[in-house]
Amino acid sequence: MTVSPELLEPSAGPVVQTILPGPRTIEPSDTEVLRVMYGETFDEFPAPIDAYKYYSWLVIVAREVARSGGEIRCSVVVADDAVRTNKSEEWGETLIIDRCERRVEQIETFIEGCFGDTLVHVDLMSDVRESTRYASRRSRAEELLKSSETFADIIAASVRPDRRAGEAANGFAYSLDEAALVSSFAYKVGPPREQHYDDAARLLAGTEGDPGLVSILLMPDYPLALGPGAFVRNEELARYGATPYKSTSHGWRNNRLTPGVTTSADAEALISRTRLMRRPNVPNPLLSISTTLQLVSWAVDGAKPTAWLADEWDQHRLSDDELRSRVFELYRRLSLQI
Repeated sequence: MTVSPELLEPSAGPVVQTILPGPRTIEPSDTEVLRVMYGETFDEFPAPIDAYKYYSWLVIVAREVARSGGEIRCSVVVADDAVRTNKSEEWGETLIIDRCERRVEQIETFIEGCFGDTLVHVDLMSDVRESTRYASRRSRAEELLKSSETFADIIAASVRPDRRAGEAANGFAYSLDEAALVSSFAYKVGPPREQHYDDAARLLAGTEGDPGLVSILLMPDYPLALGPGAFVRNEELARYGATPYKSTSHGWRNNRLTPGVTTSADAEALISRTRLMRRPNVPNPLLSISTTLQLVSWAVDGAKPTAWLADEWDQHRLSDDELRSRVFELYRRLSLQI
């Protein structure tokens, strides 16, 4: 099965951080449709460009698998039930439904614009849970939380430290929901922080003899135009990046590029104020967002990048100003298309 190596191999470009439990190809079964998912919740704002990286990955993979003769069904699972579990006091059911519908419409509009709507679907978590082995897996997850120290540690690690006590008091309901849901898929693409959900899902599936989930974790994205000490003060942000599908993640909504919200002038200002650093193990937000924009462009236009801007800059083939200019032009063009 031919899938571009950049979409599956960390060594092939700046898109993929790692694949767990180990390197894999994407191979549809001879007897059933291959099921691949990405899941997200939502807040009161449209999804930032970071989330489009995951929609785009699904579109491109589905397109390539279908062209080579494989049967595949990719799902963007909008986790309406997860939002209900973690809702704030002011979020009533009417508001949740309204914001959920807005997010679904945003994603579907993008996918249809990529001509991927026959291969990539937007599903609600509340519906997916009815059509899978969710109920039995969810009950088994409750049992494992009490009986398996390994499972309990993984579930605890899935929650940000500043929220862990509150989630523990709620029985880690959100994390157990996620593990039970994704455990029935063959492949899942997502951000690095979701490794813990995926590890729990693999352990859960293994108790029933299921070969388990393959996780493709993409490189994280970061808020733009932060001060030089931001990543030192916030180890969580430095390690995992911002939550890709929530503009309000870490409180830096005004430091994210959000199509339909961030104007060209604001985008240019953010890009111009973002530091570029040639230091190992230090997040470089402009490089990560350049890769995201190129992946989105690939999904929209159908043309694979001839070179990754992050690699070009790293190899001193692009100056700082040239990189900034290319990133801005990509965002300006794509924000008009999506």
